[in-house]
Amino acid sequence: MTDGFLDSPAGLSLSSRIEFLLRDSALYGGASAISKLFSLFLFPVLARCFTTKEFGVIDAFTVLGTLISIFFVLGQDSAVARYFYEYEDEETRKQVISQAFFFQIVLLVLILPLLFLSSGHLATSFMAKEGYTSLACLVIAYVPFAVIINFSRNLLKWTFARTRFIIISLGSTIVTVLLVLFFIFILKSGIYGVFWATLLVNAVFAVLGLYFCRTWLVLPKNLHHLKPLLVFGLPYGGISVLGASIPALDRTFINHFLSLEALGLYAAGYKIATMIQLPIQAFQTAWGPFSLSIYKENNAQETYDKVLLYFTIVICLIVLSLAFLAEPVIWILASSRYMIASMVVFPLALAFSLESMSWITGIGIDLSKKSHIALYCYVIFIATTALAIWFTVGRYGILGVAFSVLVGHLVKSVVYTLLAYRCYPLRFSLKKPILLISLTFILGIAGQRPIMASLLYSYLMRGAILILMTVMVWKVLLSQRERELFSEKIQYPLRKFHISMRDIQG
Repeated sequence: MTDGFLDSPAGLSLSSRIEFLLRDSALYGGASAISKLFSLFLFPVLARCFTTKEFGVIDAFTVLGTLISIFFVLGQDSAVARYFYEYEDEETRKQVISQAFFFQIVLLVLILPLLFLSSGHLATSFMAKEGYTSLACLVIAYVPFAVIINFSRNLLKWTFARTRFIIISLGSTIVTVLLVLFFIFILKSGIYGVFWATLLVNAVFAVLGLYFCRTWLVLPKNLHHLKPLLVFGLPYGGISVLGASIPALDRTFINHFLSLEALGLYAAGYKIATMIQLPIQAFQTAWGPFSLSIYKENNAQETYDKVLLYFTIVICLIVLSLAFLAEPVIWILASSRYMIASMVVFPLALAFSLESMSWITGIGIDLSKKSHIALYCYVIFIATTALAIWFTVGRYGILGVAFSVLVGHLVKSVVYTLLAYRCYPLRFSLKKPILLISLTFILGIAGQRPIMASLLYSYLMRGAILILMTVMVWKVLLSQRERELFSEKIQYPLRKFHISMRDIQG
C-alpha cells in the first residue's frame, strides 16, 4: 500500500482495475483541476494587463522554455518508467533511476553554457525580431530546475507516492501564480516578472523534489544500465522534442506570416483549448503505471479495450462542451478583444484528444521496447503539420493553423497505432471509438455558430447536439450490461446518502 491506496492494479479483476484507474485519475485529476484553475486565474490577468502583442510574446517564450526543457530530458522519464518494472529488487531500481538522473545532470552542465552564449541568436531566430535576448536568458536559467522537477514528479508517480506528487505538481503551480501576481502588481516588472517568478519557484521546488526522492537516488556504481536506458529513451526524447516543437512551429509561422497580434489571439484560443488537457493529464498520469503494471496479465487486452472506449466517450463529450462554450469562456477570461480566438478552440481540442487516444492504442510500442519506431510517427507528424500550415496560414489565418495541427495529429495517431500493431500482438476494438470521433467532428463543425444566426438559436442548437451525442453514446456504444453497471455505480452513492439521511432523521 502507498498513501493509503493499493500500489498496483496487477491481479485485480477487470472492474476493479477500471475502478483503480478511475480513482487514480480522479486523484491526479483533482490536483490538476486545482492547478489548472490557478493557471486559468493567471490567464485573464495576463490577457488584461498586457497588450495582445505582449501576451503573444509571453506565450511564445513559455513555449520555448518548455521545448528546451524537454530536450534535456531526452526520454529518460519514459526509459525509467519502462525499466523500473523490469526489475524486482529495490537496489537495481535505485541504480536505474540514479544513472538516468546522472546523465541528465551531465548534459545540463555541458550544454547550458552554450545556450547562454547563443541566447541572442536564439531569441532573434525564434521571434523573427531583435530585442528579446534578456527574456531568452531568463528562460534558459530556469531550464535545469524544470528538468529536475520533471524527474522528481515522474519518479513520485511511478512509485505511487501520490501525496508527494501532488505537493510538487500542485504546489509549484499555486506558488508560481502568486509570485507572478506579486511581480506584476507590486514590483511592476512587466513581462519579465512572469519569467522571474517562474525561475524562483522552479528553483525552490526542484530542491523539494530532490528531497522527496532522496531515498531513490544513490551514487551510480557503474553505468551498466545507462546504455539500455539511452537506447530506449533517446527515441522518446526525440519524440518529446518533436511533439513540443508543434507549439513552437505554429507560433513561428504566425510570427513570420501574420503578426504578433495574431499570435496573441491564437495563444488565447490555444489556452482555452488546453483546458481539455485537465482530464487528459489526469488520465495520462494514472494510465502510465497502470498499463505497464498489468501488461503481463492474461486479460490485459480486455482491460485496454474498455479503457479506450470509456476514455474516448468521456473526452469526446468534453471536446464538444468546451468548443460550444468557447466564446463566453474567452469573453469572461480574456475580454472581448480575444473573441475571434474562439474559432480555433474546437480543432485544437480535438487534436489534443486524438493524441491522448493514441497513447492507449500505441502502447504496443512501449511494451515491445522498440521506442525508435515511434520516432517515425513524429517525423511524419511534424512534416504533415508544417506542410499543412504552409498552405493554409496565408489564406485562412489562425483558423488554418489550428486545423493544420488537427490534421497532423490525426495522421500521427493513425500511423502510431499501425506501427504499434506491427511490433506487438495487441489488437484493439476500434470500430466504436472511430465512430465516436467521426461523430464528434461532424457535430463539432455543425455546432459552430453561423455568422447570421442569433445567439439564442446557436446555444439551443448546441444543447440539442450534446443531448443527441449523449443519447447515442448511451444507446448505441454501451452494451446493456455496461448500462446496468454504470447505473448501479451512479445509484449506489445516492442510496447510501438516502440511508444516511434517514438514519440521521431517525
